[in-house]
Amino acid sequence: MKATTRRRSLALVVGLAAVSTPGGIGRPAASGVPGSNGKIAFASGRTGNPDISLVTPDGSAPVQVTYDPDTDSSPAWSPDGSTLAFVSTRAGNADVWLVKPDGTGEQQLTLHEALDLDPEWAPDGSRLAFVSTRAGNADIFVMLPDGSAPTRYTASEANDEDPSWQAL
Repeated sequence: MKATTRRRSLALVVGLAAVSTPGGIGRPAASGVPGSNGKIAFASGRTGNPDISLVTPDGSAPVQVTYDPDTDSSPAWSPDGSTLAFVSTRAGNADVWLVKPDGTGEQQLTLHEALDLDPEWAPDGSRLAFVSTRAGNADIFVMLPDGSAPTRYTASEANDEDPSWQAL
């Protein structure tokens, strides 16, 4: 392995699949892995509308994090457990947002007429990978955690989705 390759801290692993339900918008219970606070983030329609909730690993102490009449889904913990990236349709279509686990600090990261879905944090928290249809079909993009510098990483006639980071 080259020394320059070893110095790289991240590799983006891209899953290739056909988009049947873009980003799983509206899935009743997709979950994110526990953050450093030990809680599990998930999308739930328990209140009649898909929102982001948290629960402890033993299933106790459920807490609703987002309260919006539109769909919130696909939560992803930041590596330090301080923030959740998620997808919301509250701005008219699917965009990537951030929120603190206590429900404060909601921030819209993407604002595009295309669908922006499936956020995934880099292991060091320096970037977010996501799926976007802004080029016509589903491709993988990467942006900074403030939503700036979105860069297209895949360009294929096939749909590219479900990004996942690997620490090297």
